[in-house]
Amino acid sequence: MNKPNDYDSVPMFMEGGLPPGGYVCQVKKIEETASKSGNAMLKIALDIYEGQYAGFYQDKFDSNTRLGKKWPCIFNQLIYDKDGNTNRSFKSFCEKMKESNGLEIPWGDHFCSALKGKLIGVTFGREQFEGSDGMLHWTTKPKYWKTVTEIREGKYTVPEDRPLKQELSSAPPGFDAISDEDLPF
Repeated sequence: MNKPNDYDSVPMFMEGGLPPGGYVCQVKKIEETASKSGNAMLKIALDIYEGQYAGFYQDKFDSNTRLGKKWPCIFNQLIYDKDGNTNRSFKSFCEKMKESNGLEIPWGDHFCSALKGKLIGVTFGREQFEGSDGMLHWTTKPKYWKTVTEIREGKYTVPEDRPLKQELSSAPPGFDAISDEDLPF
């Protein structure tokens, strides 16, 4: 077989789709809402804006034929911490947004509408989850806010993988785990 012409430039297929790393993203939608426990938060819909994965989440959304489909990349950003103070990640979002777009934060009624369409840097990391098939899978999620310049200049650290916490027993369901001391030989 001859090597395809574009073989070296084509990314490998990865479970979870997007490889972990830093990306320049565009805010596709942003809205003020509340978490399930009633805490004030922003729901920020993101898409990759530039590079080989540009439009990654738009493509994923457009190819989804299910009814009631949802945007595939949402960052739920809490506004306050558990003590009622400004959440440090929210402050990072605002400051990185300011620096990336050369704007002042538009506090008030136009906060969300003024940030829609703006660019921000985001590092993405992998998280493990148990699928409906009972198997463990990986997905890539937005983790930390960065400036666009930090991403473009490679000034970020890729977050470590977050495996699903599992019981210490590796015995299949229905079997009891045994220790080395229980072995009959």
